[in-house]
Amino acid sequence: PLLGRIGLAAGLGGMPSLARAQGASSATMRVACIVPTGAIDPISHSDGGCTLLVQQVGEFLCVDGPDLVLRPALAESWKP
Repeated sequence: PLLGRIGLAAGLGGMPSLARAQGASSATMRVACIVPTGAIDPISHSDGGCTLLVQQVGEFLCVDGPDLVLRPALAESWKP
C-alpha cells in the first residue's frame, strides 16, 4: 500500500504506457551541450565539448574504457 502510494505520487501510476510526445517532422530540436574550447577537429580535440560534437556526426575506430584499455568501436581488430 505505501509503495503504491509513493509510485502514484511520483507519477508512475496514472500515465498511459503508450503515451509519446508527437512533434512535427520539420520541427527544430535544440540540444544543450558543452561549448568546445578550441577548434572542432576530430583528430586533435582535447575537451569534452568537442568530443560530444564529434560523436554526433561520426564514430571512433576505438574507444578507451574506464580502465584506459582500448576497445574496438568501428575497428574490428588492430595490431600494435
